Amino acid sequence: MDSVEDSSLLIQLIEDHSLSIFPQFYETELPDRFSYSICKGRIGVLVDNSPTGIVAPTSLFSFFESTEDLYMRWNIGSFFRMLRFLAMLISVFLTPFYVAVVTYHYEIIPTPLLISLGQSRANVPFPPIFEAILLELLIELLREAGARLPTKVGQTMGIVGGIVVGTAAVQAGLTSNILIIFITLSALASLTVPSYLMGTTIRILRFPMILLAGLLGIIGIMLGSCFIIIHLLKLTSLGRPYLTPIYPFNWQDLNKTLFRFPHHMDSKRSISSRLKDLYRFSKEKVKKKKDIDE
Repeated sequence: MDSVEDSSLLIQLIEDHSLSIFPQFYETELPDRFSYSICKGRIGVLVDNSPTGIVAPTSLFSFFESTEDLYMRWNIGSFFRMLRFLAMLISVFLTPFYVAVVTYHYEIIPTPLLISLGQSRANVPFPPIFEAILLELLIELLREAGARLPTKVGQTMGIVGGIVVGTAAVQAGLTSNILIIFITLSALASLTVPSYLMGTTIRILRFPMILLAGLLGIIGIMLGSCFIIIHLLKLTSLGRPYLTPIYPFNWQDLNKTLFRFPHHMDSKRSISSRLKDLYRFSKEKVKKKKDIDE
């Protein structure tokens, strides 16, 4: 290469699976996240003239971690980390599930909710799949326009544009009130991910899931889920499995991914990283109570 202008270009040159939509390297501009990853046994790379550092190898769960979890109490940090995983599932599956249920599976909707849903969709001439894709594209257009405009103008454009266009779409009979609620929840859930790359991946995954849900119903959602899981099982980051420590399963590393222990109990580094020095500190020395005069 004659030049590498940014760290993101270097990532595209050296990642294991260049055709995958999932990011395999973590990019960060935060010094604390960069040093925290190095202390966990990962590699940190800095590129000249680039404000973004590269961290590798990573797993899927690394993109849902935040250094803010370390600064909070362990139970609060664990709650917010698990909340992000729940938000990912909501963002990917909520709108496709609505499309599948409204199109093929009315019988699983409670009767009072079914009546409200029927009244909401009474004036909508389009099928649910077209309605959902239309609103998803509208949300993405507002998001992209807000990112390209100056900060204050972009925020105003996003809020006012979303309210005005959403209200006009309902009054014009282009969409239903309930679907707007689901689309909004899905959009908000995708913003809880600390990594912008992973958040973008989650938003893009919604479109094929909506298409499968509109064509095959819940069976289509299951097929899409199976394809995503198989794809994740095949992915690697610098040769390390992408779903570590779930696959291959290692229960001792679960406290470093899905939740976390108090700092005085977290003496071991990740076993999956295969480090020479697995211990951050000695538990025995921590337990010793020394006199203040010593």
